[in-house]
Amino acid sequence: MAAVFAEENRFHTDLLPGRFQIADPIMTRECFDQRLTNPDETLLVAVKGERIVGVLYLLNKPGACS
Repeated sequence: MAAVFAEENRFHTDLLPGRFQIADPIMTRECFDQRLTNPDETLLVAVKGERIVGVLYLLNKPGACS
């Protein structure tokens, strides 16, 4: 999952460098775990075969993961 989030981060940084920056690490384990368990957040994963090919993160309420 970290590799998918990192690729997404690079994509947005390349597309809009004035608005996004490379984050390293892309996300702490604590924040990732919170996203999996917080009812105000939704994490959808696209899988092809056994490979993760995409991810969609929805924040249903502001400030859920700061």
